[in-house]
Amino acid sequence: MKLYLIVLLNITLINNVFGSNWYYSVDDDIHIVANSKCNKFYRCNDFGLEAIVDHKKSTTKFFLSGCIDENGNAVSNIYSGKNPFDCKNVSNAFDNDNWYYSKNNKIMTANSNCSRYYKCNEVGLMEIVENKKSIAMNFLYECTDNNGNYVNYIHSGKNPYKMCKNFSSSIFDKDWYYSDNDKYIVANSNCNKFYTCEELGIQVSVNGKKSVESYFLTDCIDENGNVVSNIYSGKNPFKSCNYHTLSSLNLYDCRNSYKSGKSKNSYKIISKQNGKIKDAKYLTSSGTSGRILTKYGWCKYDSDRCGKDFGLHCHSNYCCSKYGYCGNTSNHCGKNCQSNFGKC
Repeated sequence: MKLYLIVLLNITLINNVFGSNWYYSVDDDIHIVANSKCNKFYRCNDFGLEAIVDHKKSTTKFFLSGCIDENGNAVSNIYSGKNPFDCKNVSNAFDNDNWYYSKNNKIMTANSNCSRYYKCNEVGLMEIVENKKSIAMNFLYECTDNNGNYVNYIHSGKNPYKMCKNFSSSIFDKDWYYSDNDKYIVANSNCNKFYTCEELGIQVSVNGKKSVESYFLTDCIDENGNVVSNIYSGKNPFKSCNYHTLSSLNLYDCRNSYKSGKSKNSYKIISKQNGKIKDAKYLTSSGTSGRILTKYGWCKYDSDRCGKDFGLHCHSNYCCSKYGYCGNTSNHCGKNCQSNFGKC
């Protein structure tokens, strides 16, 4: 009886133990290899170690995983090969566009099992030089995945239109709300109602042989603490509404609504933010002078700025001067003091 054990290992440990003569590591995330005839080339993004135990003897095999060939096809584990720098005429073997889609200003790719998709801004080309030889390899950079996470660069993947079933570019249609993976914030079309949601849902509509995916937000609370059913459209308040900006702002006690509503899920703390942030974007709503809507939720704030130009109120019985500063001197509380934003 043979027992197979597959373990993913750290790149430094692997290279120290097994060496890397039959492949080349560009960095910790990308490794390139050729077959023995140097007519097939592969990009891989992981390592593995297979331990085979037969009675009292054990042998180990090192392999590369998460690989695609030059045509963008996924390849199972690779156990042997050739360092591409040992091949002739390899300079452009990895400079190909079969592993991503690029057309009409759209650049998209998928991971090896089509469970995550990426939309990127640019295609780049790097030159790898070793022993006076060079290999050109393309990559994608300034990418965002379908969960809204930023990815600096991607070296391998699948063309989602060719190699992933039922792919639709609408999976990236997330500009109508803000997301940081812990919460979702959206405004109505008039930017006068705001909602904080906990979950993102996908609705699939089938028409004939075509399927279209659309997104909706669920488990939502409005600024007054009221429960709202699924939201299918809106605006990202920090992109498409008239928000304010300040170079710095102190935020704390950030909640999913401005006040408590009938739902037990309203007015609950949704962020650990407690202190100064830089380049703050925020919105105000009528009746919410004590809190502002930020990417952290409805937060209390401290600032020395105030007034109609900033939408902020002075606290601690301070006055808001005509120039938009909080204080308690005659210059703050005297003529042209902004009484709607502080004490006068």
